[in-house]
Amino acid sequence: MIISYKNNKIKKICEDAQQAEKNLGSDGACKLKTRLVELQAFPLKILLRDRVGGCHRLTGDRKGQIAMSLKEPFRLIFTVKNSDTAIVIDVSSDYH
Repeated sequence: MIISYKNNKIKKICEDAQQAEKNLGSDGACKLKTRLVELQAFPLKILLRDRVGGCHRLTGDRKGQIAMSLKEPFRLIFTVKNSDTAIVIDVSSDYH
């Protein structure tokens, strides 16, 4: 899939290793890099079917969004547009 970002803040965390480490810690930054590679490499159908990186659909306030696990308590949250573009909307520990 092609990856795009909701805003520049999210893009910077995802594309700048120092920024990722500052926000997520060393292990979290490493996991984020891995999840982004997986997100690029596999179609959504495979990510969800095989639960790659703990990939799962969200419910409630986040219905329509998809998450992949990072280092606890963080997760990568995205939506999919036209089945080939993932839009990263959050890298957070927000589990409400």
